Amino acid sequence: MTELPELLSILKPILEADRPMTVRQCFYRLVSIGKLENCRPDYQRVSRLLTSARHDGAILWSWITDRSRPVYRPSTWANPADWLGEPEDYRRDPWQEQRNYVEVWCEKDAIVGSIAGVVNDDYRVYLRPMRGFATTTDVYKIAREILAVGKPAFVYYVGDHDPSGRCMDDDLVRRFTRMGCMPTFERLAIHKADIRKFKLPPMKVKEDDSRKKAFRRKFGESCVELDALPVAELRNRIREAIAAKIDDAAWRRNLETEKAQRAELVAFVAKFRRD
Repeated sequence: MTELPELLSILKPILEADRPMTVRQCFYRLVSIGKLENCRPDYQRVSRLLTSARHDGAILWSWITDRSRPVYRPSTWANPADWLGEPEDYRRDPWQEQRNYVEVWCEKDAIVGSIAGVVNDDYRVYLRPMRGFATTTDVYKIAREILAVGKPAFVYYVGDHDPSGRCMDDDLVRRFTRMGCMPTFERLAIHKADIRKFKLPPMKVKEDDSRKKAFRRKFGESCVELDALPVAELRNRIREAIAAKIDDAAWRRNLETEKAQRAELVAFVAKFRRD
């Protein structure tokens, strides 16, 4: 078995020449030259190697890329000068005048369509589907974005109530803390109490889940997917959590400014089209 220091010495010049690359691309390069087997354990070795190498400064963070997780961003702008669309569609970013910064994260894509209206449209905040356990590349990128905001940050998370889903909470907090980024993190759904309260159909813990013992000690046998929670309840929890971090007076001022700026844009475009 090729030792990790040797693998890193091989990968470093490859990355210097072809950066940025994904972890999977690095893995296949090592497989193609006979240094690794095309198997999951060897892929995990490369993933762990690249994580530690970036934290240790052996390679640069920008050399590894990961675009597998989309971000649903609200269509807002800091001022009318940035807007290039139809004037009637202009929306001002209300969070630039707020003391706090808020994002909503969800465990999987399947729930996005049900909550994007509240998150993106009503409250104009970022919605991030994490698609399971986040990669090191994603954690680094998101941490930098949140730190750049320079405000108290609040992340509201919704995910499954099962061994992996519950472990993701602690994993995210631990890894963001390691990056020096410590937003206030709160799970809004789903909770053990929701099973009885909403008569949700429970499932048994999967025996092949490596995290089953810790889950059983803390929560018992019953699991439930986020999708089982009534959509109205999920939306209400998100709505109430975000609203609690909003300065209402500043929010109203923003909407008034937005209305005036939109009217100016409409008038300008109308005059330009007449001329």
